[in-house]
Amino acid sequence: MVAGNTRKIIAAAVLWVFTACAVLAQNNDENKNPYKGLPFKDRVFFGGDFGLSFGTVTYVRVAPLIGYHVSQNFAVGGGPNYQYLKIEYLTPTGQRSAETHIYGMNTFARLFVFDPVFIQTDFELLNLRNSTRNPNNFFDEQKTRVTIPVWLVGAGYGQRTGRGGAMIGFYYDLIGDRNSPYGRNLIIRAGFFF
Repeated sequence: MVAGNTRKIIAAAVLWVFTACAVLAQNNDENKNPYKGLPFKDRVFFGGDFGLSFGTVTYVRVAPLIGYHVSQNFAVGGGPNYQYLKIEYLTPTGQRSAETHIYGMNTFARLFVFDPVFIQTDFELLNLRNSTRNPNNFFDEQKTRVTIPVWLVGAGYGQRTGRGGAMIGFYYDLIGDRNSPYGRNLIIRAGFFF
């Protein structure tokens, strides 16, 4: 579980980033916002991202999303995500594997600083299985589910075509919780929207 003070810091940081991005987007787009005056339903978009990896590490990610165009260059949104992670490894007694199903929700804020380059922040809460070993008996493993925060920041390239498009982004987890499925590695995501 996330400590109370940590949750407050994370919430304040995420709120600050969203607010700063919204102010920047409105200042940059005030006179040229094609969404100005449009009804809510015409500002909404759908999309998602996905990930696949097979081998010693098997990874599957499906994350649909719903978003809202605040302006031409700024969008916010979120949605559920599901991930499956299986890692195979060697032990003194032979090959073993560990797997988990990860469920979560995420929110994002994306600002196109200049077309087609964007910056983005994502905040996720993920629930996954955590395994701990008994210090007195290595083979005594206890499994519980934990909820962890993940705060991704990054940039990417997005090709917008009319009311849709595709994008690729490169992200880094600022929190780096020890149970995070991302670790502290560079995360690459490909996605689409319409």
